[in-house]
Amino acid sequence: MTQAREHTKVIAIKSLFWRFMEMFGRYGLQFLLQIIMARILAPSDYGAYTIAIAMVTVASSYIAGLPQALIQDEGATEKDWAVVMWFLLGVTTIVYIIFFVAADQIASFYNKLEIALYLQAIMLALYFAVYQEMQATRLIRKMQFKQLFTRSLVATIGSGLIGVCAALLGLGTWALILQYISSYIIGCVILFLRNPWFPKPRISWVTLKKYFRFSVKVFCSSLLKNNFDSIGDMILGRYLTSTQMGYIDRGRKFGQSASTIIDNPIQTVFFSLLSRINGAGENMLSTVRIVVSTYSCLVVPFFSILVLFSEQVIVFLFGSQWTEASFYFAIYCITYIPMALTTISFQAFNAMGRSGIPLVCGLSRLIIGLFAIGVAMHLNADAQTTVAFWCIWSALGTLVVMIPNALILKYKLNQQIHDFLLPCIFGGALIILPFKLENHFVSIVNPFITLGMVALGLLAFLLMCVITKQKSCSFLYGIMISKRGKNKNGDYRVG
Repeated sequence: MTQAREHTKVIAIKSLFWRFMEMFGRYGLQFLLQIIMARILAPSDYGAYTIAIAMVTVASSYIAGLPQALIQDEGATEKDWAVVMWFLLGVTTIVYIIFFVAADQIASFYNKLEIALYLQAIMLALYFAVYQEMQATRLIRKMQFKQLFTRSLVATIGSGLIGVCAALLGLGTWALILQYISSYIIGCVILFLRNPWFPKPRISWVTLKKYFRFSVKVFCSSLLKNNFDSIGDMILGRYLTSTQMGYIDRGRKFGQSASTIIDNPIQTVFFSLLSRINGAGENMLSTVRIVVSTYSCLVVPFFSILVLFSEQVIVFLFGSQWTEASFYFAIYCITYIPMALTTISFQAFNAMGRSGIPLVCGLSRLIIGLFAIGVAMHLNADAQTTVAFWCIWSALGTLVVMIPNALILKYKLNQQIHDFLLPCIFGGALIILPFKLENHFVSIVNPFITLGMVALGLLAFLLMCVITKQKSCSFLYGIMISKRGKNKNGDYRVG
């Protein structure tokens, strides 16, 4: 039992390492590309692209369900994989035809005629997204994250070069579209060269029925959770100008990149790990509590500092023409903090086969967000107020997951408050509030004084986590101790 537990730890640590490497590599490069592209293109170039990419993102939600169902089934055969892939390609063809025919009507609805051609072109990426998802799922199931790292690195660099060259040639929005499509094409080529897999066409209604129930719930929860911001863009795009949508897009994408670096490894690695635990019980609850606490104690101070210096960061990186995007960047950073609890809880429920719970929670969050944006529009609020309503209330809506956590995972409300909400309170009180001066965020007058205050804030945050006995402290301390060796029983001293 001890050897099996140690083996699972080693696999998880190695997988998490390569997954983090992939995220840091991909989003680190994408971060640099965002800076370069934003300095070449104008905010208005991002407006129509934001709406088009939102529709593609929502339309592609069906891709993830069946592959995740295959991960759950240890007895899945090559025939099952072939059936699922060709079924998804068939669905993709139907989706593409629908959007191709309806493109002109969609463009007229948004009063942006250029969207039609953008949409028809960018929807082609769905075919490559299906194959890439299937290949990536096979590698995730085998916990071979190193190959995913290679894929992401090469695809990001290649598509980035294409996008930058197109932007320098004056192609505007088309530079963004070419970058998006080429990233999928290059990713598919890399995966095929490393793992030559492309099954012959197969169809089996028995196989599809076998995975259909689980995949539909994952599809719906993915549609509501992962595409929440895209649904917001589709609504806001009807009322805001291309320039305003450009500011919103850059502010959100920058915050999203920071969030995804930490969020995606948690989703992929711990979903596989929790699937091996296969059940509720003490092991599941203990793992979830450690992940929630560690995640919160890392993410909260990180995002708090980003919110604090949002304007300075945006202007420094993208230039003064993007100053207005700093407000949206700060708002979305605040929104992504509660997503930590939701992400980890959803993975636990999916690993238990309770994929209907994320669906209900996602629907509740969407209803709250739509109500908030409706109220803002009824009051004729400006773009910033409308987005603030949408983000803040939808962020509060994510806390609905605390109820099924208590009922299904036996993760008591007082434990959730201790592991998650307390770090959030510490982050706000000890990092953001001391820097507020006359209702404005502090301006950087002396960078040395500012860095010193940030360091004191982080030290105070860490001290409060130790005083309240956050599980993350004992967990991280145990990891550091384990580096020096094992205890007398041969186990790593992870508390």
